[in-house]
Amino acid sequence: MKASVRYKSNRPLVIRKGQEAGEQIGKRMGAFIMTTAKRSLGRPRKDGQPSAPGGPPRASSMFKKNILFAWDPQSRSTVIGPRLLPGKAERDTIEALEIGKSTTRMLFDRVLKRRVRKAARYRPRPFMVPALEKEADKLPGLWKNAIYA
Repeated sequence: MKASVRYKSNRPLVIRKGQEAGEQIGKRMGAFIMTTAKRSLGRPRKDGQPSAPGGPPRASSMFKKNILFAWDPQSRSTVIGPRLLPGKAERDTIEALEIGKSTTRMLFDRVLKRRVRKAARYRPRPFMVPALEKEADKLPGLWKNAIYA
């Protein structure tokens, strides 16, 4: 008994479909992680009391609105996180909230009646890494049947 098999490779199509699926899944995971991070942030208290170290920070709606995600076609990856706050002195504030560190802040000194730089020490209040860890379980399910040739 003889058997013959013909095989035709459609490699460029499979690669293109995989890249398209990777972009769609990257965007979807970005949206999931962004939403989870926003929902984890607490509301500010009226007495101004900060959140406990180790838990997510309390944040205003302006901070929540500035947590975004974007697909980077050059590196074929998703970038997720808060945008930089305005002012050079406060650019480190977001990183300081996530991992904890010392930085400087611009504050208005009522005695001097001008803005001054003050040193600030932040204890870690992570919110992006826990959001990623919480949503990571969804990734394999998104790839299931993602590439159709």
